[in-house]
Amino acid sequence: MFRRIDGLMEETLPEGYHFDADADEVAGLVLSKSIWAVLGLTFDLELFTQLHYRQSIDADPALSGLFKDVFLFHWKEESQHAALDELEWKRCDALISADERDKAVDEFIELVSAVDGILQGQAVADAALCKSRKLTTGGVLLRPTTRLSGCFSGGLLLRRSQDTSGR
Repeated sequence: MFRRIDGLMEETLPEGYHFDADADEVAGLVLSKSIWAVLGLTFDLELFTQLHYRQSIDADPALSGLFKDVFLFHWKEESQHAALDELEWKRCDALISADERDKAVDEFIELVSAVDGILQGQAVADAALCKSRKLTTGGVLLRPTTRLSGCFSGGLLLRRSQDTSGR
């Protein structure tokens, strides 16, 4: 479904648009980590999609019905995945030692930080393209929004919980 949507998006995205992250590099990074860390990342992303749909898509009356339907069905699918992946993560957790878990938590943080970096990098690239092309919507110059960068709960919440500077 998402490959089809990617194709439709390519028809409407401005010339020069690209995704900065290399899918093979991302896959290599993920596959280099423990099963516990990968399950944690998967579960985190599934919870993120749940929250993102509820807060940003379902509640927005300006979005097209088709767009909302695509993400509604994705939301339903991810809710099933999240329930199953939580069980699998707990099963995996019960099979590893405390030292293995400590290492896996570090790997999980590395993966969440990598996703956060990918999203931040793409937002910068998107904003630069929009600015260079003076792309607008309804007469308003497109700018990066805190709404997107603030949605990724995993990386930002981990970072905030470790930040003791008072920011």
